This record gives sequence, C-alpha cells and structure tokens, in this order.
Amino acid sequence: MQRAARTAVRVSPPRPRFTPLPPPAPVHSIAPPLQALPARFFRAAAPVLAADKESLLQLRRRTGLPILKCRDALQHCGGDLAQAEAWLLEQARRQGWSSAPLARERPAREGLVGLLREGPAAVMVEVGPGCETDFVARTSEFQRVVAQAAMGAMELCRRAPPTARACSQHFLQPEELAELRTGPGGGPLSEELALAMGEWGTPGWG
Repeated sequence: MQRAARTAVRVSPPRPRFTPLPPPAPVHSIAPPLQALPARFFRAAAPVLAADKESLLQLRRRTGLPILKCRDALQHCGGDLAQAEAWLLEQARRQGWSSAPLARERPAREGLVGLLREGPAAVMVEVGPGCETDFVARTSEFQRVVAQAAMGAMELCRRAPPTARACSQHFLQPEELAELRTGPGGGPLSEELALAMGEWGTPGWG
C-alpha cells in the first residue's frame, strides 16, 4: 500500500506594500518676503511743530520776511515768537537772504480768474499773475483763494447802498482787495494770500 506523500505548504499572509506619499504642495503666502532695509531708512526725528497761524502772521508783519522763513523760525524756536524774531533777524543779517530776490525776479505770469453771481450782482476777481507755471494756478488751494476773494468782493457788494448797485461797476484797488474779509470771522484776504503764496513759493501781496 503506497502512502500518499503530503506536502504541507505554509502560506504566509501578504505583506502590505509601502507606497510613499507625494510631497506636500508648497504653500504660497500673499505676504511679500521680508527684506532687510538699509540702515538709512531708520532714523529717529523729533516731530515737527506746526507753527500757529496767528504767530506766523505776526512774525511776518514784524520782520517783513517771507512766510516760509517765518515758519522755519517758529519751528526752530519751538513756537516762541520773541525768540523766533531774534533768530530770524540774526539769520537775515548773517546770510543776507541772497536767494530771496530771485523768486521776485523770475517771470510769474500765470493766475486765475473767478466769477461769482448772486441775483443781479456779479463780481470778477483775478488772483495773479503771480505764479511761474499754471500748475500752481490750477491747484485746489489756489482755487480756494480765488473763491475767497470773490466771496469777499460779493460781501462788499451786498453792503453797498442800493443806489450804488443799480447798473454800476466798481474796480477795487489792491489796497481795498487786501482788506476784504474772506468769510465770517476770517482774516483779511492779504493775510490768507500771503500764507498761500508762502506755501507755493510765489510772489503775492506784501
């Protein structure tokens, strides 16, 4: 009797195959990369003191010097009017303000005309020529000064006697224009114009 041979086959469970995961997608940041700023961008400075308008006009009346120089003097002296006046006069003697007449000598032919009508009355004012280019004459600040001059002239027209308003025209002299009030509680037009001209660096009244 022949014995059948048996072969025991041991079957092991299949090993799990390792599949590497794909690398994560890069994260894009909306923030710009940090960059080292040069040392010159880091500077400590004291806040600039804004010159008081009344002190500025008073210093200009005392010295007769340009608005910009008066403002610099007030900022240099911390707003002290007496010290600013002394410092400004000392600087004027020391430097001679050699560059001051140059702005007056350059041709300044640009200006702006303003028209204002109220009922039967109408006024026309011309601020200028006092600018070297029309760029300044077209700015909103320059137009504001023109509007103030027109409103001041209209207020003068309102106060005129009724007989003087009937079909009449009147030309204001520079002295009369300089004393026009720019609004309720406002200062003379000459002071407003002087402040504006000082900012623009263009010639004006006084």
